[in-house]
Order: sequence, then C-alpha cells, then structure tokens
Amino acid sequence: MVTVGIEPCITALVKLLPSMYPFTSMFSKHVIAMFIHRQREHPVLVSAITRHTPFVCAGGRSSYHIQKKRCASCGYPASRNRKFNWSIKAKRRKTTGTGRMRHLKVLYRQFKNGFREGTEAKSQKRKSAAPASSGASQ
Repeated sequence: MVTVGIEPCITALVKLLPSMYPFTSMFSKHVIAMFIHRQREHPVLVSAITRHTPFVCAGGRSSYHIQKKRCASCGYPASRNRKFNWSIKAKRRKTTGTGRMRHLKVLYRQFKNGFREGTEAKSQKRKSAAPASSGASQ
C-alpha cells in the first residue's frame, strides 16, 4: 500500500489557486495550506435577518468556528449576545444606532411630539383672499 504525502496535494493546489485567489502566487505552500485550513474552520458569516443561524452573523465577519460550534463575535449559539465592557471600540461597533433601528427611530420622532395620536396636522397652505363676487352674475 502506497501512502501519498500532503506535499503533492499542496503542489497541485498551488497550481489551481492563482485562478481562484490571484494573491496566492506571492505566498509559500505552507501559508497557502494554512489559509485553506483557516477557511474551513471559519467560514465567512453573511449578514442576515437574525444572528441565531450558523454561518450567519451580524456584520458579515468570519468568526464562527466550525469545530467549536461557537461564534467568537456574537457568542452564537448562546441565547444572549456576547458582550464585555473592556473595549471601547467594540462597544462603539455594536451599540445602538449601528443597525437599522426599525422601532427606535420611530420612537424618537414620537417622543419629540409628545406621543400624540389621532390628531391631524394643520394645513400649511396659505389662505387665499375670499373670491370677489362679481356684479355681472344676476
């Protein structure tokens, strides 16, 4: 039984890679192998409606680890979002106002107007002078 080492596989892969990844021609075989290995461990997470889906994470970052089955940025599959208070920049990236704020942007507007409901705005049109009655119509 003949065992084939990993060297021929990587050599064949190096020939294929420049078409798929143009920047790989400047790297060694080892670096390319590690690049591919990392791609398998951390697939790119695509932004979607919810964060509670594997391979789907807020921000589109590739921080979901396949073997650990845990996202390093949001903490999926934990029920609560992962957050710590030691990084000012991390807080700034994840804080309120960095997303759509579907509900809050409406609340801010309602707050400015005192949460009024069922009222109608006054007409902004200028009232024109009353039409002069002509004496010809008799």
